Amino acid sequence: MKILVVTPTYLPVVGGAEFGIFEIYRRLGQKHDVSILTPQKSEEHIATHGTQDPYYDEEKIKVYRFNDKYRLNKIFGKEYYCKGLLPPFSVSYVKELFRFVKLHKPDLINFHYIAPCGLALVAMRAFGNIPIVLSLVGRSDVVSIESNCFRRFYYWGVIKGSSLIISNSRYYLQLGDKDCIDELIIPYGVDIDKYGHVENKQSLRLENGIDDKTIIIFTLQRLSKEKRVDILIRSMKYILEKRKDVLLIIGGIGPEEKILKNLCRELNVTENVRFSGYIKEKDLPIYFAMSDIFAFPSPDETFGIVFAQAMAAGLPIVAIRSSSIPEVVENGINGLLSNGLYPEMIAEHILTLIENEKLRKSMSSVNREKAVSRYNWDVIADQYESAFKRFMN
Repeated sequence: MKILVVTPTYLPVVGGAEFGIFEIYRRLGQKHDVSILTPQKSEEHIATHGTQDPYYDEEKIKVYRFNDKYRLNKIFGKEYYCKGLLPPFSVSYVKELFRFVKLHKPDLINFHYIAPCGLALVAMRAFGNIPIVLSLVGRSDVVSIESNCFRRFYYWGVIKGSSLIISNSRYYLQLGDKDCIDELIIPYGVDIDKYGHVENKQSLRLENGIDDKTIIIFTLQRLSKEKRVDILIRSMKYILEKRKDVLLIIGGIGPEEKILKNLCRELNVTENVRFSGYIKEKDLPIYFAMSDIFAFPSPDETFGIVFAQAMAAGLPIVAIRSSSIPEVVENGINGLLSNGLYPEMIAEHILTLIENEKLRKSMSSVNREKAVSRYNWDVIADQYESAFKRFMN
């Protein structure tokens, strides 16, 4: 198949959707002709949101980047866009998509995200004859959290204009009549061979200056406001009142880093919190292998690749009972869920896992098994391929 992927964001920009597109299509690129059509990001944006990790070098994928100069919020102003007075689309996608299709004649187009490429999807459906698949993979694709009626109408217009919807969780489509929508749930995943088999956990800790008896809580995300890492740091105050042998390792970079470090000083937990910065893909299995518990305080996730990584590493999980998270983390089975952003409750869950070794081992076993059976990138790429083939037929 000649597959065209249309996405508003791609590597070197860092994020779950970007990683997912890369992992799925570098596998499909071994057997099919894959091209990615995406706007060129500014140097400033790449500097603050990008990665220089050599693991993400483009492989078996042709990437075509264009100048997104006809985006409505650029022309009329962001204030109108944010208030919902403008439809969240870009005219540039229409122009670039039709030009690409005319030159390369793909067999199938896989759009990612409803906005800003939704208008191009609708236009291609109206004036083209190429099968269209829409992948819902990001926070902006969740129709139920869009409060503006005009945008909801636009979103559902794009969704119903798609021949097939692939969502990485059931969290996206929660409104309206879905009987006429062909939706397939295919989660994002993890390279299971890299996780769960790291040896010499004790020596890894010693190399990083961590005592073997220390309980390590690991978290990994972009350090931005919506991820609520501050809640996890606040929970450390309550944890340290009962246990002094606990270390929180925070992986990731972002605009909130300085604020979070100041919070550690305010709470007097600096000695028990370590900021690791950006962790390269080759080093991630080591951090997961060193750790005892994975904690993730973000309340708004559409899937969360970090959950799949923690599962593959066999770590019990502490997270928030909201958005798509209960689809991945079953309370009491493979993790513990807090009923809100309460530092005391998160601390209580972490202490429960620290003090109950039997529960930790049980959740560890369940998580590894779930990662192998459900969240293997190879299996997920095969599911995408099978869906495309059935759809083409």
